[in-house]
Amino acid sequence: MGTGDKEKGDLYYEAGLGYKFKLKNKIAVGFSAGYSFKQQKEIVTQYIFIDFPPFPQNGSKHQPDMCDYKFRRISLKFNCSF
Repeated sequence: MGTGDKEKGDLYYEAGLGYKFKLKNKIAVGFSAGYSFKQQKEIVTQYIFIDFPPFPQNGSKHQPDMCDYKFRRISLKFNCSF
């Protein structure tokens, strides 16, 4: 069995907010939150080669599988600098 893959990058965006404030002795603390979204599409075509009877046509194609991946992420960050 073999495959013929076609991938296509699609949409990507990211947004976030944060705040940093100073404490005593030159120490700063920060918090931030964000969201990102990524999308990718893929078309996978499988080729099946059979070597035993009954002998179908070699290299016969199956209907391509279309995959649409969506990745979502929420991030929360805490940082400290001194």
